[in-house]
Amino acid sequence: MHCQSTMDKFTLNTQHSKNRSSAQESYQYDLPNMVQMDCSLLSGLLAEALTKRTPPHLDAVFFCNSGTEAMEGALKFARAATGRKRVISLASAFHGLSLGSLSLMGCESFTEGFGPLMDEWDTRIDLDDIVSLEGELAKRDVAAFVIEPVQGKGCKSPGTDFFVRAQELCRKHGTLLISDEVQTGLGRTGKMFGC
Repeated sequence: MHCQSTMDKFTLNTQHSKNRSSAQESYQYDLPNMVQMDCSLLSGLLAEALTKRTPPHLDAVFFCNSGTEAMEGALKFARAATGRKRVISLASAFHGLSLGSLSLMGCESFTEGFGPLMDEWDTRIDLDDIVSLEGELAKRDVAAFVIEPVQGKGCKSPGTDFFVRAQELCRKHGTLLISDEVQTGLGRTGKMFGC
């Protein structure tokens, strides 16, 4: 069963007078709703406020319902933008429990029993191992390198300028860098973003 509370606007019996007046009243306020079906004024204002706090090249916002859904969206965008299939991630990473997100994790306790995961998404790079990362990116077949500024599984962060150098290498080799900020974003580290 799939339940979603925001779908009520599509299943509400609007022929009943009480429902009709309640629906009309709620529509006039343009309240938050399903971003996938339309975009409310409040969603647009929030997107505008967020892009004012990001670097200039990050000028779009994709709203979703969970961290794993955000990862799935980012992974699809990366594959579409680069035309490449392969994705690599950090060892000991946690990105969510959907199929794409699970495919990025090397932790068998999460992936056991789910059969084959996403093909060519099984390369893991140890934190701070810039040499291995460069070797993988030099193949020029990687759509995205996925990181967590602070790894949620183990609370690890790099001891070097690994993320800065990783970003440089990604740009050099045409790979997108995806920063999973579910644990660190929106001020949780003392600044707006962890990366």
